[in-house]
Amino acid sequence: DINGNDVEVDDRAKTDYTIEDQASWYLRYTVMGMSYGVERIFIDLSGADGSGLGSSALYSQEGARPFLGTLQALAEALDGYDSVEVLEEGQYLFTINGESVYVLWDGDLPSEISGSLTVIDVLGEESSMDASEISFSESSPLIVKIS
Repeated sequence: DINGNDVEVDDRAKTDYTIEDQASWYLRYTVMGMSYGVERIFIDLSGADGSGLGSSALYSQEGARPFLGTLQALAEALDGYDSVEVLEEGQYLFTINGESVYVLWDGDLPSEISGSLTVIDVLGEESSMDASEISFSESSPLIVKIS
């Protein structure tokens, strides 16, 4: 601080996040918000110092930033959900027209998840895999669809 004392800075002030970290953060906090009834998510395009980042926050020279794919994947996978249940910290069950969609980033795979599933990773990439192959973490959350 201005008096020369050490100041503890939390993770929100970090600037060395990877694009995957950013995507993971948006997925986790969007899902947590939805579990509390949040209906709309607004993306803050201001820098930590209050400066406007403008479109550079959304697009780079390589194209759209990965978190936009994350948010689009969430919107598509959870569109029109009927209910959301917090199974435990980092595990959420959404019910959509009688089908189950899990969003997972912590703990063990819920025992009711088995067989061949559709899995969507943090960058919005969809694949089919067996439940025994599923691996997730805070930095690599997954959307798991059960039909």
